[in-house]
Amino acid sequence: MLPLMRTNKRESIMLSTSPRVLFPYKSLAVGLLFSVILGPLGLLYSSFWGGIILLPFAIFFLCNQLYFLAILIWIACCILSVRAIEQYNCQLMQVIISQ
Repeated sequence: MLPLMRTNKRESIMLSTSPRVLFPYKSLAVGLLFSVILGPLGLLYSSFWGGIILLPFAIFFLCNQLYFLAILIWIACCILSVRAIEQYNCQLMQVIISQ
């Protein structure tokens, strides 16, 4: 329920009975956790195309025992995940404000 600032009883009743709309924000903590644990697979939560593009590189580097490059891919996934979620939530907020 929304907190009410005004003392007008009729207005407070109208505000409290209005439906509350929840928007599908993406959680920054969940996205970062997925990316740290799963790497490119976790990046799929925040950026589908980012995960699709980085997944073959990670598989290739891990299969060929190029662990340093695989770690760089993992770190890049974490950075891209945070950036993609922030961008998604900002775009969603702009749509909400423009309505």
